[in-house]
Amino acid sequence: MINEISGGLVKLSEGTISKWNRDLAKLIAPSVEGIKKKLLFSEVLHKDETGVWVNKKLRWFHVLSNAEYSLFYASQKRGKDADIQETVLPAFKGVLIHDHLRSLYHFTCSHAECNAHILRYLKGVAENKKRRWAQKMIELLMRAKAAVDGKKIQDAEILDFHRQYDDVLQDGEFETAQSENPEYKGADLTLLRRLKEYKTQHLLFLSDKTSRLTTIKRNAIYV
Repeated sequence: MINEISGGLVKLSEGTISKWNRDLAKLIAPSVEGIKKKLLFSEVLHKDETGVWVNKKLRWFHVLSNAEYSLFYASQKRGKDADIQETVLPAFKGVLIHDHLRSLYHFTCSHAECNAHILRYLKGVAENKKRRWAQKMIELLMRAKAAVDGKKIQDAEILDFHRQYDDVLQDGEFETAQSENPEYKGADLTLLRRLKEYKTQHLLFLSDKTSRLTTIKRNAIYV
């Protein structure tokens, strides 16, 4: 890049760039450790990862963050091995919000499924498969979020949202059974079963005692 923007006047060797990287790593090491401590004592953390290609090999780029700090790290691994190496999650005791990476359930903190991801998946099911239950679930989650924004809701309201959630799932099972053969294993059915199995984690944001996380008010349903 430097070679191109300088019109070929500045030519750097790979060795020089490698040394700069090592020097920079040493300089920022204290800041990185400080960020890890801030994240460790948070009430809530958000975790995600994405695949990147490095020299034609798949590697993983991770992010762990709260409302104020973010830690980025790369690894050959996607799951818990990479997170154990970064030292924060093994000792974390708050609520970890993530997009259903099963290996994260290895950690003994509380867990919440990211409903921002789920809304995206539900939108795809509603638009591509024309599933009525998916649109109902989108509307339900948005009503639930509106109900808890900036205020405490009563236990009766929480129970009612849980009941409505169960009703939508039941509608989804009936709709799928009516429109597909018994051997059907489409992605929409997988999503339906995931929402049923991890109901507690998807609705954790409703619970005032365990997860009314005021530090993340501006984010949508556990982004």
